[in-house]
Amino acid sequence: MCAGQGHDVVGALDGHPRGGDVRATLIEVDDHNVRAARERVAAAGLPKVEVIEGDASTTDIYQGHVPAEIVLVCGLFGNLSDADIRRAIRHLPMLCTERACRGAPARLERLERALLGSSRRTTRLARDRAGSTWSRRQ
Repeated sequence: MCAGQGHDVVGALDGHPRGGDVRATLIEVDDHNVRAARERVAAAGLPKVEVIEGDASTTDIYQGHVPAEIVLVCGLFGNLSDADIRRAIRHLPMLCTERACRGAPARLERLERALLGSSRRTTRLARDRAGSTWSRRQ
């Protein structure tokens, strides 16, 4: 969601031996970014990566594309109020397979520490003790 020009997904898959096996859907509202993402996908030879032009904030756009093993939320939270961030995070598990929802928080936190270091302020998604909701921590 909010895939921009597809740098995150295409960059990870381009040149990977199993990149062509990955089925992915990129959702982006900006038509310039959609065209650029489609060009990147084609240049990388990723036949199972689809770029959809649409509003990632509407649930109907995900029909037929979820549940997913991996959901990247790129560039979204910087554009939302705290209340909307909490609401979005609360609904993220609806987009994920059960396996993805269980495994993502700890891995995301470790990835953030590795990439950003401990000196930068980061936002992490974490399960509450009951394991039933997601929350934003800083």
